[in-house]
Amino acid sequence: MSEHSADDRAARPSQSPNPTALASRLRKRLWAGAASGEHLAEIAADLEMPANSEDRAVARALVRALSNRSREALGLAQAPVYASGSLPTEQVSGDAAASSQSVAPQSDTLAHVDGSVGDLPTGAVVEAPDGVAIVDGPEPVSRPADEAPGEVDERPSYLARLSLSPEDRGLDLRRLDNLRTLMALVHAGTLRQRRAATLRLGELLQEPRGLPADQVKLALETLTQLRKFDIAYELSVVCAQLPGAEGRRARAARKAWDPLVATVAADVQGFWEGELADEPISALHIDQQVQLLVRTRDLPDELIRHLGAVIEGADGRTELSQRASLVGALLHAGDPRLLPSLRLVLVRGESELVRPAARALARTEDPRVHATLAFAYERTPRADLRLALAGALGMVGDTRGLEYVRQILSQSDSPLLSRALQALDSLGSSEDVQRVIDLLERSEPDILMAAVRTLHRLGDGRVLVPLARLRQETERSALRAEIEETRLAVLSRLELLGEEAPPDDAANELFKTTKRAASVMHRDPAWLRVRAEWSLWVGYLFRLVGAHRKAVGRFEEAATLRPAWVMPVLAMALAFARRGEYALALSRFRRALEINSGYVEQHPTAVRHLAHSFLRRAEAVELDGRHDIAFGLLEEALALDLRRAPSGLRFALSQRHEVLRTRAA
Repeated sequence: MSEHSADDRAARPSQSPNPTALASRLRKRLWAGAASGEHLAEIAADLEMPANSEDRAVARALVRALSNRSREALGLAQAPVYASGSLPTEQVSGDAAASSQSVAPQSDTLAHVDGSVGDLPTGAVVEAPDGVAIVDGPEPVSRPADEAPGEVDERPSYLARLSLSPEDRGLDLRRLDNLRTLMALVHAGTLRQRRAATLRLGELLQEPRGLPADQVKLALETLTQLRKFDIAYELSVVCAQLPGAEGRRARAARKAWDPLVATVAADVQGFWEGELADEPISALHIDQQVQLLVRTRDLPDELIRHLGAVIEGADGRTELSQRASLVGALLHAGDPRLLPSLRLVLVRGESELVRPAARALARTEDPRVHATLAFAYERTPRADLRLALAGALGMVGDTRGLEYVRQILSQSDSPLLSRALQALDSLGSSEDVQRVIDLLERSEPDILMAAVRTLHRLGDGRVLVPLARLRQETERSALRAEIEETRLAVLSRLELLGEEAPPDDAANELFKTTKRAASVMHRDPAWLRVRAEWSLWVGYLFRLVGAHRKAVGRFEEAATLRPAWVMPVLAMALAFARRGEYALALSRFRRALEINSGYVEQHPTAVRHLAHSFLRRAEAVELDGRHDIAFGLLEEALALDLRRAPSGLRFALSQRHEVLRTRAA
């Protein structure tokens, strides 16, 4: 079919093709692939998408359409949602779960396509692609569309709007040329953002002409001093291209890696030919194993196939403990070639391998990862493994396990607290900050370390004072080092969001207030409600007499006592905005929007001060040369419902946004 005919068919949606023929054609395209633009145009037309749609968008729509039809044929109109902390005996596969996390295809062309699986009795099993089984279990509990996990935030911050592809909507990270912003992303971004920011820094430093000399020097120091193993591969690639001693050291490490690979490859061949009894990679010393696997993405296909066979246990020699150790060493490999083997481990449910395999999969950038993790999560009843899978799902944007993790965290005597904190690392939000801060009072070293690392990722300014106090009290050097890393990440995140840390004296007073409020959280809910309302009104009185700091302290106390109540958080935001402290106002406005965006956007006074704070803060960071941060702030503001803000203020936001957009282009 020509591109012209595909366009014609897309223009006449009322002339639907035969449903069975359409389904058959789409399934053949799914399995055979579509390498040419003509075939892609045909698929796009079948799905009623524009002929020039992005390849990835067409592929996703195709898989979603066929997956939805299979689910309907199984009688699963929506993905299953089970009560917190419980699982039925029969589960639904990752295909069904993954579909529920995705936006429905743009077309309902397949609404009447016959399913390929027919009518099945309860408990019937169907083999899905790549061996994942779909089990028709009990009737699932429906979930409203607005409660779907993994839902994309309609008001993303600058961090969330950064994309890694120029075709995606948002800010293209690969076009950033501000070294300060990139360095902040290396410290405070998501794993994908940190990887991309590191590589982008390397590109800019190869030709630093036109860049500020002081920033170039600081960027070089940052890259050469970073010891983050999760981006070790990207750091090795970038440092090998740098001049000076660090560049020579990185190139020497690469030269030492090549003969190690050659030796291991020869031993692997001998192992499969029966000349060696022991598996070569497991036989390496741990430092050699790490040296080899840190560049897994550069290993030849022969070694990757061998690694896959060992992970699956197909070599017939490696013990389970050795396989678990090997999978753990591949935590930051990020190589999609290992995905089939890691996925097989999860499908089998080998308990010793599930946790390291889930964590390794979550760090692999591949569209098949989400469905695999979702399938494993829904069929895993064991609490520690379920926590690991919940955290892994969080890393790919699926928050279905958040309530389960919070349930474990609420049990102060649970032996799984440290595991729950690790899961909250990727799932948590500002709502969880106080809960984690309270755990800094514990004495167990593993819980303290896990709590500090979780605060590292949550990146909320409220953690700075309790972390500073913990650093003074602890005698463990490793914990002090982790606290320093967390402090740097929090400050970097505040910088990316256009916010600032509060002054030390004000932060100390807020910390005392929230600690006092947290100490009575075990009281009766009715008493807490009355106490919160009392604190709010006392705060209003303090504000009337000009006692700003005491007023903010009372508002924070009320917010701690009733975390889901928007009023005290909004009162804090307005208090800072009226004083012109826009950076501090932004953090409170964001918290208020997270709690109840509808109320904030319907409140004329609140939305006026909110828009004004975004505009003034954008102007301030723009004057500081941070045009990318300013653009992100304006993007975030214009994504809100500002109809109740003054028209002149909305016009000023739009005009400034257009100026920065033109400058970036």
